[in-house]
Amino acid sequence: MSFLKRLPSPGTYFAGHFLEAEVGRGGAGAVYRARTPEGRVLALKVLMRDLSEERQRVRFEREAIAGQELRHPGVVAVYGSGVEQGLGYMTMELLEEALPLDAYVTQHQTPLPQRLRLFGQICEAVQAAHDAGLIHRDLKPDNVLVTREGRAKVVDFGLARHLDRERLTQSGATMGTLFYMAPEQIRGNTAHADARADVYALGVILYQLVSGLLPFTGESAMEIMRRTLEEEPPPLEPQHAAYEPVIRLALAKEPEQRYPTVRDFARDLIASESDLGTAASGLLAAQRLRRAAAIGGLGLGTCALLGGAALYYSFGAPARDPRLLTEARLLELCASAAPLASASEAIATLEAPPDAPELAREVARLRALLNLARGRPAEASAGQTPLGWAWAGASAGQAGAADLTRALRGGLEWAELYRWRALAAGEAAQLSRSAARQVLSDAGRWREAAGPPRLPLDERLLAAEARAFVATGQLGEARRVMRELRAVPRALSWEFALALVGPALPTRPLDAQAALLPLAPGPPPPALEEAAQAAGARALVALTRLVRDGISRKNQDQAVALLEVQRRLDPAGEITPALRRELLAACNGLRAPILLELAVLLGESFPEDAHVQRELALVARRLDKGEQRFLFPVLRRSIQLDPSPAGRFDQELAFAYLLAHTSEPTPAEVAEFEE
Repeated sequence: MSFLKRLPSPGTYFAGHFLEAEVGRGGAGAVYRARTPEGRVLALKVLMRDLSEERQRVRFEREAIAGQELRHPGVVAVYGSGVEQGLGYMTMELLEEALPLDAYVTQHQTPLPQRLRLFGQICEAVQAAHDAGLIHRDLKPDNVLVTREGRAKVVDFGLARHLDRERLTQSGATMGTLFYMAPEQIRGNTAHADARADVYALGVILYQLVSGLLPFTGESAMEIMRRTLEEEPPPLEPQHAAYEPVIRLALAKEPEQRYPTVRDFARDLIASESDLGTAASGLLAAQRLRRAAAIGGLGLGTCALLGGAALYYSFGAPARDPRLLTEARLLELCASAAPLASASEAIATLEAPPDAPELAREVARLRALLNLARGRPAEASAGQTPLGWAWAGASAGQAGAADLTRALRGGLEWAELYRWRALAAGEAAQLSRSAARQVLSDAGRWREAAGPPRLPLDERLLAAEARAFVATGQLGEARRVMRELRAVPRALSWEFALALVGPALPTRPLDAQAALLPLAPGPPPPALEEAAQAAGARALVALTRLVRDGISRKNQDQAVALLEVQRRLDPAGEITPALRRELLAACNGLRAPILLELAVLLGESFPEDAHVQRELALVARRLDKGEQRFLFPVLRRSIQLDPSPAGRFDQELAFAYLLAHTSEPTPAEVAEFEE
């Protein structure tokens, strides 16, 4: 039987899920809108692959693992996977009414600024994957879905490779979609395709978003591959020329000539849109320098470096705009590793236009830095001066705090350095109390010196301050700062929740339960897994103590809270069979009144435990009609898990009886009874 004929039909059960509707189908399989026994709605993807083949099995496992390991708002979440009826399947986040990127842009007639915002979201998601050691290798518009709210999400990690795991692709195989494949992939060198292959694919997508065309097309696959390997993409329209240098760097033929990271690519794209070009990466600056030198025959000394930048901008701009000339010189100097002392004359004669106060401040800072650089050996590079340390630290993320400290101690008293250092330290996986105190001090110094902050920068700084308050135990201050954030980062939400849970567990389990409510579904960030598991273990100890002392209607809510906390924070933590029996005995109504809330939670917590589901199914039969419906999911699971046909038949009869006597049954319950 073909795989197409084996695909399940809507309206049936598959892998324990009720398939409500088919929402999409392609060459790889079908996607259904599915509902779990607990009522949760998600997407269930069934793959048409012969998993008896090693290659297909490995690819399926890799896609499932990649999706479950990577948690990011720009990546479609994968909840679980398995094999049913010989077909591999995955359960995933359901995106209602989402469209592929190109279809979304066409249908909504999306203007260029909004297209670029979507592209920025894609870059964030891909960079997060790269940071986790995953490269996609099949980026294309079909693998980017845009939600009805306008959020881009990357899908299909079926070709993804984990950089720390065995390379499963043979070196001679080409993978990915032809229009978006990097030259090294076309050559068959896929075993060495790294993050820069994804940079290339993103360059193609950006070219397409800006121009509406693909950079390389042809009548045949061979012609497309030849053009990709040998030709340059057609120039963009004049109104889009600002994006051309960035796109050409992303589409370089050799990986070494491309952006090393998606982060650098995205930063240069932002710089090409902004009024101030100094945010561009050294790679783009070097390309501009090479182009200027080729045009004017300039040398590579510092004075020629600055002059080359001026020539480039005067050549590329309609007029010799003084602001552009100043921006170009600042850009090239800050991206250069040339000796600062040798640039003294160029810096001393550099003037900012009267209507550009921001540039004037930059020039004044460089002149102050020049005073520090004078007297150093002529061969001293910018990397060994406060300017070099400042730029290295500001662009190195978490690892840059030490360079920023050297720049501050070297006399570079810029307010921005304190902000950069606060951000760098605030990104640490584990924030110590001493580092947290430094973050708070640096943030305070920056605000004193800099005045009102720019909002995008202030958001990051607020998040760093909130983390620091959590690390120092100032939870009230942390809550105040988090209220100022437009969007609280996921890691910060978890850190704050765990800080609340720990002290509340022994005596205030309801407060611990409430602390976890604001958290989005899914596991904690990897850096917080150990802390979450430790808190879950403490919740289990407290639950064991409560069971030993006796659970009643008065403290049922505490038992429910402790069990919910334990299952959320440490779902892999073992609850012994003895403790399960005690919990069942406490809620089943044989010793005391039935504890319905605890019974429902027990059923949800152990969905694969046939004994638990069977015992709770007996409890359902003793409940009043108005309460029986709460345990209907238990009855369904108990029937499904019963290994005996006779036992399943008896339970189905009992369930049918309960359905028949349910007050005001829903249409779904009526249909279930008739079935």
